[in-house]
Amino acid sequence: METNPFVQDTIAGGYSDPALRVGQLRRLWHRFRRTSPYSHARVIRHALTGTPRGCCNQSKPADGKTVFILRVDDFPRWDRPIERFCGFDAILRASKIPYCLGVTPYLADDPLDPTSSSRPRLTGNAAAILRHIYRRGNVEIAMHGLTHRTAGRHIRNEFEGMPADAFEKALRVGLAAFDQLEINCRAFIPPFNAVGFAQIPAIARRFRVLFGGPESVALLGFRTSPSLLNGMLYLPSYYPAYGRAHELVAFVQKLKQSPRFLLVPLTLHWAWEEDDNFQGLKMLSEQIAGRTISLGSLIAICGGCHRVPAGAFSEPQARLKYPA
Repeated sequence: METNPFVQDTIAGGYSDPALRVGQLRRLWHRFRRTSPYSHARVIRHALTGTPRGCCNQSKPADGKTVFILRVDDFPRWDRPIERFCGFDAILRASKIPYCLGVTPYLADDPLDPTSSSRPRLTGNAAAILRHIYRRGNVEIAMHGLTHRTAGRHIRNEFEGMPADAFEKALRVGLAAFDQLEINCRAFIPPFNAVGFAQIPAIARRFRVLFGGPESVALLGFRTSPSLLNGMLYLPSYYPAYGRAHELVAFVQKLKQSPRFLLVPLTLHWAWEEDDNFQGLKMLSEQIAGRTISLGSLIAICGGCHRVPAGAFSEPQARLKYPA
């Protein structure tokens, strides 16, 4: 079994040793996949153990507080009126919580049906809402695939088997839709958190940040978050930092008690929060208010170039700055 060719680009020594094979990474994942807050914190500590160089998760402010970065998926939503998103956004805006919104410009009518049609979605109210929240500030826009349509009925991956030139075209077409709205899209969220190593270079040429999730482990290996991947900032979000807001509350409370600084990506799907009329989102907002950093600020910390410099997090003096 071959070693992951991009593993050496990550910054956390516990999971970036080129000698680690894919099988070993998977065993580590299964060992720590339990959903208790303690288990997730233990994963992070394990990843940092023995790291010879400083990295962002080791940076420690005076109060040692944990900082969160919030990712929100599925704008627009194929099965809900786009106006309902405004209720979700209003709660985060009231708590002054910045977030990164995953937007699919040509969303399929049914993303789980590989034969479903897709059409331009960033028009009318969707375009007006997106422009408004982007210009308001504190919201970063990420390209969440092109159509979010799965490549097969038993495959949760939009780009599975797609030739390199077709994938490049998909990225160009998607970014062109954002250009028409004068939106600078600097992050990529693969649908179903599924993207392969063969597609990483094309993504890295166009985006500064790549997000991941639980499904990314099988394709990219288990990596601490944040890390560097082919020059990009890689921000995977694992359970229990991925799910419904009410499920994340206990985990967030546990991490807030940590004596060391952690930067933890949280992932929500705005439509899921409607199930309890956004009550879980309100509880989570109370817990993370004042402890969130915007993706734009994180990019600025890493450097203003097109791609994150390779040594951005590799030196002990490279420290994160935190919101007041």
